Amino acid sequence: MRLGKATTVGDIETKYLYLAYQNVRIMIHYRLRRGKRDTLLFLHGLGCSMDDFLLAYEIASLNEHTIVSFDFPGCGRSPYVENSSLDIDDLVSLTTLVVSQIALEDVVLIGHSMGGLVALLFCERNPGSVRALVNVEGNLASDDCFFSRKAAGTDYTPFKESLFPEFVRGLNMRENRGFREYARILENHTNPRAFYDYCPSLVSYSDSGMLLDKMLTLGLPALYLYGSENRNIPFVRELKRRGVQLVEIEGSNHFPQYDNPDLFYEKISGFVHMLG
Repeated sequence: MRLGKATTVGDIETKYLYLAYQNVRIMIHYRLRRGKRDTLLFLHGLGCSMDDFLLAYEIASLNEHTIVSFDFPGCGRSPYVENSSLDIDDLVSLTTLVVSQIALEDVVLIGHSMGGLVALLFCERNPGSVRALVNVEGNLASDDCFFSRKAAGTDYTPFKESLFPEFVRGLNMRENRGFREYARILENHTNPRAFYDYCPSLVSYSDSGMLLDKMLTLGLPALYLYGSENRNIPFVRELKRRGVQLVEIEGSNHFPQYDNPDLFYEKISGFVHMLG
């Protein structure tokens, strides 16, 4: 491991982590604030960035916690290695390396959308290293694949030249702040090749029919958090029936961290503090 030059704002450090992965040198841009209590590790969604969770570092009720977030390759400020063709399993492996290299302990994983899937698989493959899981509208079923399914069924050139720009334009026309922030990140900070490469495995996992069972049999404290505009997600009733804690964020769609950040972080804080 080699750390790049740090930019420190108060006790928050933003750094580059250099990882050797499958004979490739990968740079991961991450943000870290050390604390005395559990580590909250935020994992962003498809084409998003760690800035989705920037406000977490300012929440008074989380002041004593270590908070970490990072950009997946090709997202935010983590570059995408040409011809690397990374997939969801690679993101799980890279998350494992980040946790190891930064020496994170007592981890509570908080994954949004695609990051929720990565977090779920991380928990399954690293038993004993995670205290709890917060799944923020993470992929659990085939219905969770919207644009990713279209991308996976399109060749890369028409995706990059037509489908991706159209998607961004459509997001900019949505009412919710979260969608507009997503459009801004996609347009300015996302490598289309990375976005495209993540889609086939994202769809494959979502179509497998196994993810809901994985969520239900984790053996960890778990919270499923969703926006009120998506309260009709088909598997919400099953999660509730099987004892998974559910929280609905009012006035929100798929990006509650932007649509209603006060309630979003209030609920996460309450869940984390119940862990003791």
